[in-house]
Amino acid sequence: MPGNATPGSESITIEDLVTLRAGLERTSGSNYGEWINSPKWIADVLIRPMVAEPGERMFYPTGSTHVLGAALTETTGQSFL
Repeated sequence: MPGNATPGSESITIEDLVTLRAGLERTSGSNYGEWINSPKWIADVLIRPMVAEPGERMFYPTGSTHVLGAALTETTGQSFL
């Protein structure tokens, strides 16, 4: 988790990420270009503002799948590939 992560992002669960209900601002749509041009995709997702409580609303945030992949890689010690 980046040191400047959005307050509340520490309460996002794996279920929230899988169901696309992390609550963070979307990284798709009009935000996609800014996100993919970021040098640190995972950190960029986690510093975005909260637009809903985790688990509350479904958004299609491309970045949530990347955070999920990073969490699985960190937890299992396995390569995401």
